[in-house]
Amino acid sequence: MLESVDDTEYIKVGIKLKHTGGRAHFMCPACDSIHTISVAYDEADPKRPIWGWNNSDDSPTFTPSINRILGPYPDGSSKICHSFVRDGHIQFLGDCTHAFAGKTMEIPDFPFLLWEKHT
Repeated sequence: MLESVDDTEYIKVGIKLKHTGGRAHFMCPACDSIHTISVAYDEADPKRPIWGWNNSDDSPTFTPSINRILGPYPDGSSKICHSFVRDGHIQFLGDCTHAFAGKTMEIPDFPFLLWEKHT
């Protein structure tokens, strides 16, 4: 499929991840944002947790679960996105505070155009 951005055509490829500098990035449809986890040791940040990864860009599996907590916000609330990523699917756990809690879905293709435009 061809997409046009700023009069430049790009071919969209079906890759679920972007990985840079020992980190893996994937699009979370529940949060409508990119989640980032470490998949390799980083001497500059030795206390950062490291997830296991099967090295697949199209059907990634990460272990253990990924628990992203945003907040607290000025009103005192927080948002939770807690999931397992297995074989290219995100299993949203019951403690998520978004509408995807308890659901499983395929990881969407990584928004490379968005990434390149904002990095």
